[in-house]
Amino acid sequence: MHYLSLEICPVERSTVVVDYPAQVVVLRKEYPVQAGQEGLFTPSLEEGQRVKAGEQIGYIQWEQGPKTPVLASHSGVVSYVVDGWEGVLTPEKAENTDWLMVLEALEENSVRGREDGAPDLSAGRTVAKVVDNLIKPTLFFHAQQLPTSLSDEASCLFLLKEDQDGTQPLQASTGEIIQLADGSSYFFAELDTIDSRMDICRSQHVSIIDQTVSGIKIPLSALQWDERGLSTFVFTCTHSHVEQDEVQLLYRGEDFAIVEGLSLGDQVIANPGRAKEGQRIYTK
Repeated sequence: MHYLSLEICPVERSTVVVDYPAQVVVLRKEYPVQAGQEGLFTPSLEEGQRVKAGEQIGYIQWEQGPKTPVLASHSGVVSYVVDGWEGVLTPEKAENTDWLMVLEALEENSVRGREDGAPDLSAGRTVAKVVDNLIKPTLFFHAQQLPTSLSDEASCLFLLKEDQDGTQPLQASTGEIIQLADGSSYFFAELDTIDSRMDICRSQHVSIIDQTVSGIKIPLSALQWDERGLSTFVFTCTHSHVEQDEVQLLYRGEDFAIVEGLSLGDQVIANPGRAKEGQRIYTK
């Protein structure tokens, strides 16, 4: 008599967020702050701190000379991350921008301006920017694949790459979805509410949420198909016997599946192999 070595696993309830990766470029009203003279600029506030027009945000000093204050030109949120895109990536210029070029440059962390890498100490250079955080920014989304549920003039939920589990998704209202020659797609959207997570970032990797699937999580190897490939089932261990239970596949991951048709307390056979319904299961 030959015995099969079976791996029996208890099931658990699980929730999976089905999402699609995308890159977002933030277009907003921002005011560059220029150096009034030559010299080294030193910030005096924290990145992302709120300021009022006329408030000092740093100073410029040439060698050991006097420190000249640099003032905020407008009220808003100060950022010392200067990348040369200030005044270029704005909602007003969105339609006339070469977005594939912009995405490639942002992905390479390219800074527009000097190419020799030397620090710029010239007068008139941009040393900071003030972002108007009271106006909702326009967002440019680019993705290789979009959820089929997403359509023009719809609502889009998304999470930032660094968001932790349980973080409330951001919501935006989408415009027309445009498909490019390489199969990718883009669209513009406007945040439904102002959110500080989008105050000073230029570009973000995000996940567009398609749907949330809840059910019973099982090993993918436990999932079986009938001969016609139309229905799915699993083998379970019930009272020391093999039983076959039909399940509905809700979501398929790399090594697990979310199904409907089982209950907490059920035990599935992860490697059924030649197992058959009714067989006796012996435990050591």
